[in-house]
Amino acid sequence: MKKKYDSDIKNNVNKLLDRIIIVLIVLIVISGVFLLIRKEEYNKTIIEINDSKLSVGAIEKEISVKEEIDSLKKKYNNNDVIGILSIDKEINTPIAQTKDNQFYLKKSLSLQRSVLGAVFMDYRVNKDSKQINIYGHNSTKYKPPFNALEGYLKKAYYNEHKSILLKIDNEIKKYEIFSIVLADKKSTEEHMNLNYKKDSDWLKHFNRLKKRSIYKTNIELNENDKVLVLQTCLFGKYKGKLMVVAARLVEE
Repeated sequence: MKKKYDSDIKNNVNKLLDRIIIVLIVLIVISGVFLLIRKEEYNKTIIEINDSKLSVGAIEKEISVKEEIDSLKKKYNNNDVIGILSIDKEINTPIAQTKDNQFYLKKSLSLQRSVLGAVFMDYRVNKDSKQINIYGHNSTKYKPPFNALEGYLKKAYYNEHKSILLKIDNEIKKYEIFSIVLADKKSTEEHMNLNYKKDSDWLKHFNRLKKRSIYKTNIELNENDKVLVLQTCLFGKYKGKLMVVAARLVEE
């Protein structure tokens, strides 16, 4: 009887071990497939990022801004493409806009799933808004367009890159940077507030933002100014913070 009992236990243990091995194999296979899919998403996104830089840079200067943007809409088969953002040779990327601020966090310009998303404009604003917010992902491993914003952590970089160009509709808007802020990842941060009853309230708001700059830029603001805000995530020393670059319109 004891031998049969021992044999049953052994068989049950073996069956349990077999099941554990099968489960582990399945988990390994699933993990491998997931990693391959993730890697493919990254690779596709990097190809698109590099391609978008080339596309924007390659378009002939003789054509109008509208024609330039229309060519990008056609290239990506995406009417959400509304403009082009440029900072010297550091950033030169198409921007999109849709009905919310979530879609392009995980979608590329060609509307494919992407862990790096696309650069996009806040859905609450338009080209004539007093404040325009534009967002983009950052990465420690890859170089999405807004990775270049990390340069503004140093004033020497700011001294070499003080201006931002926004091509939108059929216009070219030029902005000069007045504040570099390290912000918390909260929707209540000042630069996310777009509604003010009076221009004087708006001015107080952005003067507060100016005072929060990590270094002085000596740019003065007035109630008639219009502002562009760029935002991305930070890593390393400033992990958990947002990089916010604020600039005032000087030419359109």
